[in-house]
Amino acid sequence: MGKDKYGVAIQGAAGGWGVMHLKAYLAHPKVQVVALCDINAEGAKARAEAFGLSCKIYTDFEKVLSDPDVDVISIVTPSCYHARDAVFAMQANKHVLVEKPIATTLDQLALIKKTISETKVKTMAGFVLRWNGMFLTLKELMKEGAIGDVFMAQADFWQNVGWIDVPMNAWLGKKAVAGSSMLAAACHPFDAVRWLLGGVEAVEVFAYGTNFVFPEWDHNPTTMALMKLSNGAICKLVSTLEPCAPYLLRVELLGTQGAIRNNRLYVRRWPMREEYIELPCEVPGLAVLDDPMRLEIAHFIDCIENNVESHVNLEDAIKTHEALMAADLSVAEGKPVKLPLI
Repeated sequence: MGKDKYGVAIQGAAGGWGVMHLKAYLAHPKVQVVALCDINAEGAKARAEAFGLSCKIYTDFEKVLSDPDVDVISIVTPSCYHARDAVFAMQANKHVLVEKPIATTLDQLALIKKTISETKVKTMAGFVLRWNGMFLTLKELMKEGAIGDVFMAQADFWQNVGWIDVPMNAWLGKKAVAGSSMLAAACHPFDAVRWLLGGVEAVEVFAYGTNFVFPEWDHNPTTMALMKLSNGAICKLVSTLEPCAPYLLRVELLGTQGAIRNNRLYVRRWPMREEYIELPCEVPGLAVLDDPMRLEIAHFIDCIENNVESHVNLEDAIKTHEALMAADLSVAEGKPVKLPLI
């Protein structure tokens, strides 16, 4: 079943997320990293040397695509290139893992959707928080119906990017590269809401955006969206990259039989229980994501090995991105936007 070893290439290997993917692949027994690709050749070479790799170094992605030793490609370039590189990889018959956001425009998203229908490779979006301990725990609780039917969700991503020194800050304020605050940040909590609710999708979105801290940005670092969901529930989604506050990723669900507030759980049927209990799992933070990333990579290789679709393949990820793009469109047009868009 499958191959003894899967040859992996990382596109954008010199960047911060490139090293996260590299570590996770190197920890997998059925993977051999055969190529690192980056326009920064010296950075890619330094990465290979740091991990003791004797692999090919490319600056031309077309050479990666034509390399017969490459079975799997991770795309970890700046956001605006994700869709282009993913489409090229799929067309070259390579399995592909694409970091979020998988696209920054509706045209890119539509092209991904079209290409998926024309190829048979395995795909995956880099929503690594699906392998965070808290979200794995919440998923099991939702499968068991612990809080009943969810009628309201709240999801938030707060992070002041001006307080951190990472390379992506050089382009995060440029809409043409980053897409939007929603796509860059709110994708994680909204993907979590979709996953936890299982098959519930946004059908209409209304949103506002604002900018108080970064006048040099050409798009809003803060956006708040209200969504109608397909099961009749409602969702409030906030992304802000300018708060004077610590990092926060929060998902709250109100159900007919209880409530979830990140790692805090209330279940109505439990006797003598009037307060939330705290679940024994870590809330997502800014800590190193090695373990969730390794679980994510292991899941992807397992999907390839056993010829099964990931629960977070690109077809699924399109639905998250479409709702976020609807929020951005609503801000621009000043009116509700109905889904689907493509």
